[in-house]
Amino acid sequence: VQVHDQEMISMLYHLAKFDGLLVGPSAALNVYAAYQYALENKNKGLKIVTVLCDSALRYQSKLFNLAFLKEKSLHPESIY
Repeated sequence: VQVHDQEMISMLYHLAKFDGLLVGPSAALNVYAAYQYALENKNKGLKIVTVLCDSALRYQSKLFNLAFLKEKSLHPESIY
């Protein structure tokens, strides 16, 4: 599964804003990939599981720093 940085950032901010989950980039990537898989396999009765494998605590200075995100041309808004 290929996930672009912007997709990961959007999911990371979505999880924080709508679910109260402060996850790191690996966890956000996992959730995004699971979400895409669910969309591709709609109505098949599948149970999809993923792991939230890292916390946002170690990434606060970058992923929650608007100046850093802007420098990398990343936008923190949720697109979901």
